Amino acid sequence: MAVAYFKAHAARGFWPIANHGELAVLYCFAFLFVAMHGAGRFGVDRVWRRRGGKAVESNSDLIEHATRWRAFQRQATLSNLTHEH
Repeated sequence: MAVAYFKAHAARGFWPIANHGELAVLYCFAFLFVAMHGAGRFGVDRVWRRRGGKAVESNSDLIEHATRWRAFQRQATLSNLTHEH
C-alpha cells in the first residue's frame, strides 16, 4: 500500500489530505499493524482452533508438516509409476 501511495498519490503532493491518498495510507498502516501484531481474535487460526483443528505453533511444526507432505507426494508418485504399464 505504501508503494501504491507513492506511485499514484505522492506525485500530486506529499500529504494524503492534499492528494486524496487517505485510504491508501489507512490501509498501509492497518496491514502493517496486522503484520506486526497478528490478527488476534479476528485471525483464521483462532477460528480453526475453536473448531477442533490444530494450528501450526512453531517453525518446527511447519517443517514437520512440510516433511510429511513431501513424503506423501513421493509415495503417491512412486505408486503411480508402479501401476502404469
